[in-house]
Amino acid sequence: MLSLQNMTVCVDQKVILHHLNLQVSPGCLHVIMGQNGSGKSSFAHMLMGHPLYEVTEGLILYQGHNLAEISVQDRSKRGIFVAFQQSIAIPGVTVFQFLKEIYAAAGKPLLPAIELQELLESLLQQVALDISFLQRGLHEHFSGGEKKRLEIVQMLLLQPQLIVLDEIDSGLDVDALRIIGSVVQNYLQQNSQASCIIITHYRRILDYLKPDYVHIMHQGTIVQTGDVQLSHDVEEKGYDVYSR
Repeated sequence: MLSLQNMTVCVDQKVILHHLNLQVSPGCLHVIMGQNGSGKSSFAHMLMGHPLYEVTEGLILYQGHNLAEISVQDRSKRGIFVAFQQSIAIPGVTVFQFLKEIYAAAGKPLLPAIELQELLESLLQQVALDISFLQRGLHEHFSGGEKKRLEIVQMLLLQPQLIVLDEIDSGLDVDALRIIGSVVQNYLQQNSQASCIIITHYRRILDYLKPDYVHIMHQGTIVQTGDVQLSHDVEEKGYDVYSR
């Protein structure tokens, strides 16, 4: 599904990611761990097509196509979804209006208003958000956990094939972490061809997920790959052992 081949990425001529190789097959869950500044979020921005991130070397393929030649909008329409760390508030736009617009922009079948309302209510209930959130301003006065849950609502609505969750566990309490982890795991089980990349500092969300691979990123490249045991090793030894 996704193939990064010896890829180097620059921002303002500064190398951010270098000689990065990663293969993500359909139906696989990958976890990328690393310290602050290791390049994890840069990876997510690059994948979604942020204009500041320039691929200067190597190749990035998605479903056999050169992703560097595909616009941000078309990446989304082709089934790539990225949940970023920080979600901005948009005054004057309700959650309902926002979800309705992204659903239409993704080319999903047009639904009568009552059916769309029922669909959105059911998705909010899956992540334990009250349906009253549909009439609130987008991210206005939302807690960190509420913002993260709404990111997962967007994922469920758009039904993507490649999911990238950038520190989706940051700032979550135990209950929110369990809900999000369980919803993501259930989505992957119900959509056997969908793949997911979790970007995180800590392994705690892995109590609710079953990763196929765990990678350690350092200074913009992957320096270690293993199974879920690698996340336990990081928790025990820290990241310094992988930066030598």
